[in-house]
Amino acid sequence: MFLHYISNAKTDYQKKSTSCDIALIDLLFTTGIRISEVCCLKYEQFDFYGRSIRIGEKGRKERIITFDNSEVIQCLRTSFSFSSNSIADEAAAF
Repeated sequence: MFLHYISNAKTDYQKKSTSCDIALIDLLFTTGIRISEVCCLKYEQFDFYGRSIRIGEKGRKERIITFDNSEVIQCLRTSFSFSSNSIADEAAAF
């Protein structure tokens, strides 16, 4: 449903931006994740095989949020593929 927007993007920046926007909006709506949690997400918190995200909470607790939309997974992978490995280790995903 959303992937045609990415294929219509002309530049790498447009592809990354579009895929990031799609993934962000879909994660917010389908998982109930808080905006403040999304802003702090790092690449290593995503588990594409388990289709889950590890979220750190107050008091050093952790919760796991699952997502099952294959298009969102593709959008996240597309967005992350434009980042270098050194950036991916330290930077926020969104």
